Amino acid sequence: MLITLGIIGVVAAMTMPALIANTKKSEYGSKLKKVYSSLSQAVLLAENNTGMSSLDWGRNGMIQDESGEFDEVLNDSENYNFFMTYFAPVLNYTAVEKGGYIESDGEELFHGTKVYLSDGIVLTFTNGTCFDIVADLNGNKRPNLEGRDIYRFLLCSRENAKAYFGNKNQSFGTYIPRAVTSRDDALKKCKENAAYCSTLLIRDNWEFKDDYPYRL
Repeated sequence: MLITLGIIGVVAAMTMPALIANTKKSEYGSKLKKVYSSLSQAVLLAENNTGMSSLDWGRNGMIQDESGEFDEVLNDSENYNFFMTYFAPVLNYTAVEKGGYIESDGEELFHGTKVYLSDGIVLTFTNGTCFDIVADLNGNKRPNLEGRDIYRFLLCSRENAKAYFGNKNQSFGTYIPRAVTSRDDALKKCKENAAYCSTLLIRDNWEFKDDYPYRL
């Protein structure tokens, strides 16, 4: 009996990590699909509310002070006002934090307006050449690393849509799919720069396949 229990214990110890990893892959795939759908729908609803294409929503890029340094106060206001104007009326969220940031091992990774969703996902809206919308799938929990629990989307203006998406009429999407021409290329880009992993995953229908390069 003890030998049998010992064998069962060894088998369980060998299989549990794989089961846990598969469960997390399934959970994160579902969350990514949901957040992408929610953001896409929010863009359409906001366009209807404002009577304006999202390609023409006002945004000015990163704001600098007289010395050319990043002006945190002005950018915090820009991010917050943009979210409150276009997304707040149409996105289901529980809290919003002006001037928040995602941190990993004491380093500030993404600074912007943090938006807390009811399912535990946290979005960070950061103004740049396009608006970076960063989804942290497990909220403020570690590891807070792109490609693992953090995934990036873009909302681009008319001036930048073609450069980032390859389509002058597209405002929202995954990170620079214009630079990705095949699934192999998407995998290579994801390995080189985790910001591209959202583009790999949308090609794979939000499924974390066996060759996905990062441990969840």
